[in-house]
Amino acid sequence: MRRSTRSRRGSVSCVSGPGVPAPQPTPSRRSLAVAKPRDEMLTIPQVVEEIGVPRATFYRWRQCKKGPKAIKLPNGSVRIRRSELVRWLEMREESA
Repeated sequence: MRRSTRSRRGSVSCVSGPGVPAPQPTPSRRSLAVAKPRDEMLTIPQVVEEIGVPRATFYRWRQCKKGPKAIKLPNGSVRIRRSELVRWLEMREESA
């Protein structure tokens, strides 16, 4: 059985008991990228350049919940997945 122990300095380390297998290493970033292609993350300047609208318009769409779904990162920056931008644009196509 694994249990957590606290050292004198306060850091936590895991200790394996008898009969508990050691944790397996996680795959590297390179092997993950090979296994599944990653969706490109676009910044807002990249998105507004690609769709050709002013930045203020894009922010207004986001405020009104009419823009593409976005991801807010812990540092406060916003990213939009390319697949989400394509999906959002396809939803707005008019049938001619």
